[in-house]
Parts: sequence; structure tokens; C-alpha cells
Amino acid sequence: MNLEQNFLNQAIEMLDKPVMPVVYFVMVSCEILGDPMVKIGITIDPQRRFNELEQEINKENKYPSWLSQGIVEEMTVLGYVQGTQFLETTFHRAFKSKSLGREWFQYDDEMEIIIDGILCDYCVCEQCLTADLISGSSVPMPELKRKLSTEVIHRA
Repeated sequence: MNLEQNFLNQAIEMLDKPVMPVVYFVMVSCEILGDPMVKIGITIDPQRRFNELEQEINKENKYPSWLSQGIVEEMTVLGYVQGTQFLETTFHRAFKSKSLGREWFQYDDEMEIIIDGILCDYCVCEQCLTADLISGSSVPMPELKRKLSTEVIHRA
């Protein structure tokens, strides 16, 4: 068999690191602002984006600027769903009344219920995918949640 090994290697690299975009939900708690906030964004590399977001939040000149009003206590990755720029924009429009500017929104009880519902049905984070493989359900059962690590970054 005469294979084009370079292309096969390139295909395997692509399979190992898919470039499918995801729309993510990240919650940030800030002592002065009261209610937590949620950022709804899009990326093809969630872990890299979450690391970048953590660095942005920790900068002295924070982005967005209203985060500089208080100390960020916690950043929690709620989850992410497969999606496009259009899906992200549609979420932004749906939650316009809770907008704090750009991709940030007030994370109140109503938002929590809506986002939890979306993530229960459509989340593709590692925790949910693992739960799906183990239990046949895309919603992690409580005992699975205890076994699987969550992506939480605690602040001092």
C-alpha cells in the first residue's frame, strides 16, 4: 500500500486536537459587585481560552474595567456547547436585558436556571462527555460528579 504518510500524520494531528468551535459559559464572583457575572464567549481551544481569561482577570488593568472595582474571588467554568459565532451572538441577544457590557452578563437565579438547562442537554465539556461514556447519560449523576474533577479556579 502506498500511503501519503505526511497527510496521514496531519489527519491524525487534527483528530487529536479538533478545531470545532464551542460557546462557553464562565462564571466570575467579585466581592464588591454582589451577584456573580457570566461570560459567554466562543473558542476552538477551551482550556487555552480559560487560561487567557484568568490572566486577563488577574491583570492590574483588568478587562473589563468594571472588574477592577473589586477582588475576583472565583472563576468557574460552567461548561460549553458546540456552536458557532451565530449561536454566541444569539445567546448575547437573548440575555441582552442582563448585559454588563460586551460578553458579560448578570448571573442571577434566572440565568442560572437557563444556563444549567442548556448545559444539561448540550454540554460537551470533558466532565459531561465522561459521564456520558460511563452512564450513557449526558447529564452527570451526583456520584459521577464527585469522582470527576471540576474546572474551578479559587481566588485568595
